[in-house]
Amino acid sequence: MKKNTSKIIQLSKRSLIITIGTAVMAGCSVDFLKPDPLSFYEPTNTFSTKEGIIAALASCDRQLKQVWTGRSDGYADASHICTEYMFSDVAVSGTTDKTTTTQDIISQLDYTTTSAANNNDTNRILWFWEEGYDGIKFANSVITYIDQIEELDETTRLTMLGRAYFHQAFHYFNLCMQFKDIPLMTKLVEVAKFDYRSTKREVILEMITEDLKNAVE
Repeated sequence: MKKNTSKIIQLSKRSLIITIGTAVMAGCSVDFLKPDPLSFYEPTNTFSTKEGIIAALASCDRQLKQVWTGRSDGYADASHICTEYMFSDVAVSGTTDKTTTTQDIISQLDYTTTSAANNNDTNRILWFWEEGYDGIKFANSVITYIDQIEELDETTRLTMLGRAYFHQAFHYFNLCMQFKDIPLMTKLVEVAKFDYRSTKREVILEMITEDLKNAVE
């Protein structure tokens, strides 16, 4: 009886080992490691529908607010609009307990690091550059892909396109007033680009003026 029991236990152990081994081998197969994404967040897919364009325009609207008020993720503060005012003749700094850019521009305005140009204790100049070109990117996404969407009627298409040109013009106007000559991109950048050159401010202002006239029509 003991011999039979021992044999049964040994057979059970072998079966268990074989089962575990089979499971491990199946789990480590090449097919198991292949990704199976539920969706692809890629421009030609995202902006191929009316809903995708609406989402891009919603991002444009959000960007319009964020340029002046900051983000809503815990980093919002008054230094964005204060930076705009302090570098004009609208206002002067009332801070007395620390030396900041608005009081000592020559020593504090350091662009060798990003911290000095986007920091509560110095200024938010870099913020306007980044947020401005983010807004242009969203607007250019609409301008680039809207003609490829067949489901849009002509009135809806022109309305959306007009909104996109407004947002593009808004950000270019601000950037031109803040930085003067800047890189000009009228279409969505689809590949890495390392040879940006600045366009004269007068040229950009003329372009966005014509774009806005067309958007009104």
